[in-house]
Amino acid sequence: MMGLSPGFCLKLFKASAVMGSGLATPRFNAITYRAASTPKVLETIRPVFGSDDANSLFKVVQGQSTNTVEVPPALVLPEIDGKYTPISKLELSELGKELVKKDPNLMSMLKDEWSYDALEIELLLNPASADKTAQGKAYLRIKYDMSSIPSPPLPHFFYGVIDYVSKKKIEPGDVANVFFDPKNNRGTAPQLDDFGLVWGWDKTGIKTSAPGFGTGSTWKFCGTCSDLGAKVDCELGVSPSSNEPHEIFEFRVPFNMVKQNDIISSYATVGNYVKDYWFSYPQNGRYKIPDTWGYLSFSTNPIPGLIRPFDIAALSVLTTLSTLALFKRYSKKGKYLL
Repeated sequence: MMGLSPGFCLKLFKASAVMGSGLATPRFNAITYRAASTPKVLETIRPVFGSDDANSLFKVVQGQSTNTVEVPPALVLPEIDGKYTPISKLELSELGKELVKKDPNLMSMLKDEWSYDALEIELLLNPASADKTAQGKAYLRIKYDMSSIPSPPLPHFFYGVIDYVSKKKIEPGDVANVFFDPKNNRGTAPQLDDFGLVWGWDKTGIKTSAPGFGTGSTWKFCGTCSDLGAKVDCELGVSPSSNEPHEIFEFRVPFNMVKQNDIISSYATVGNYVKDYWFSYPQNGRYKIPDTWGYLSFSTNPIPGLIRPFDIAALSVLTTLSTLALFKRYSKKGKYLL
């Protein structure tokens, strides 16, 4: 993958004013609970688009940049190739192997690298976009892998995909950006610990990528993403959100670079730097102002461990049996619950 030219970086990031405190709304109403982190953020579980399988779920976050979003641990380790890869071609994480060993039924629910164990955030049109009439649908899905085995050291990553569902064809200038503040020291300018990734297609339509580093006052983009141990890719492909080919941006970053504090700050956006429109989370954020980024923490509870269809079914059966038992007991005394 080619590196970005200085001119491309300058033009791209002069246009990249994005994201802050907008609501990310779930696409389906479903079971709702609150994350354990403080401050709390509303999260839900929704079905995967286009799936008739009741076991196919996405965890959806709904909150503002002042909320802390909990990133779940990965059960499936993604292949970063810009496409949704079937489970048959993927490896399970250490946690995934442990859970599948305990419950073999879980394996039948793992369809691909993002459909079951990742948290989903909707990216919304940033009001700083020059094209304020731009319409589209894009979703960020994130998770992380952290093995409990201290030695030998294993590669651990923060994983993500931006599923740009409405973008059916590649146009010059289509790019994705993700930025991280690992120490969560925020600020009005990128600090020395802050870093980011940008990848996509430049104004000539050539696929390209580059990492960015905070200088204390701005961003410096140089080198290649692989210099950080990161990997990015983007392609046209189908996903659980749409069976029509659309742009998909995948990335992974070494986990020890992302997490240097219990809570970190992060920002993500996708759009077109030539036409200057962006879909982002948080919605009103700015890539040069970490104070406007969202908060992330890292949950030790996998999404299947929180709510799974067979858990709900079992609970329903137990509830019914308990109700019938009570009805039988009270009916003998001339009292009725139903």
